Amino acid sequence: MSNPNPNPNLKEPSFDRIHDTQEIYRVLLHAMSRPGLICELGVSMDGVDLPVGTSKAAAAIAFTLLDGEVTFAVQMYGQEGWTETIRRLTYCKLVDFADADYVFVEGNEELRFINQLQSQLRKGTLSSPEKSATVFIRVKHFVNNELLSGHQGCSLKLTGPGIQTETMCYVTGLSFAWIESRARLVEEYPLGVDLILYTENGELIAIPRTTVVEGVAGAWHM
Repeated sequence: MSNPNPNPNLKEPSFDRIHDTQEIYRVLLHAMSRPGLICELGVSMDGVDLPVGTSKAAAAIAFTLLDGEVTFAVQMYGQEGWTETIRRLTYCKLVDFADADYVFVEGNEELRFINQLQSQLRKGTLSSPEKSATVFIRVKHFVNNELLSGHQGCSLKLTGPGIQTETMCYVTGLSFAWIESRARLVEEYPLGVDLILYTENGELIAIPRTTVVEGVAGAWHM
C-alpha cells in the first residue's frame, strides 16, 4: 500500500525504537563522560531509512532523545522534510531556539547566526542548571593530526573532568565561532550548554559545559 502522506517520510523497517535507541543513548552518555573521545553510533543507526539528502545520524539522535515532553529547534540545510518527519513521529514540539531543549545546527554556520543563537540558547538557572539546551552540531569529519594537510577546521585541546590529562580533537567543517560562542555561554558555571559534534557517518564527540576548550581556527587551511 502506498503512503498517503506526500511529505518526506521517515521509514523504519529495521530501526528498533527500543533496542537501538537504548544503544544510542548509551553511546551519548559515554561520550558525555569522556569529553573529546570519538564515539560511534554504529549499526544502531543503520535501520533508519530517510529520503536522499536528509540526515540519518541526526534522526537516530532525535529518535533517542525527543518525545512529547521536550522541545527542539532546527536550522540545518535542506532538512525541512526531516524536521517535519521528526516532529510528527516523536510528538516533540518544534519551537524557537529560545525555548528549545535540543538544538540541531550546522558546523559551518555564519558568524551572525552563531552570535544571535548564543543570546537565545537556554543556559539554565542557578537553582536549575539542568534546564539548559543541548546543541547538536553537524560537522564533516574528525581527523588525526597526521591527516591535517589540506583540511580546514578547528584544532581543539580539551581538559577537565573525564579527561586524564588532555585530549586533542581535530574537526573539519566546524566554524571556530562556535568555540568562541561556547566559551561565553559557559563562563558562569554551572550555567551553560552542552555541545555534541557529530558527522553523517555516526561519529561524535561531546563537549560538556565542564570541559575547558583551547582552540585554533583554520589551522589546516593550505
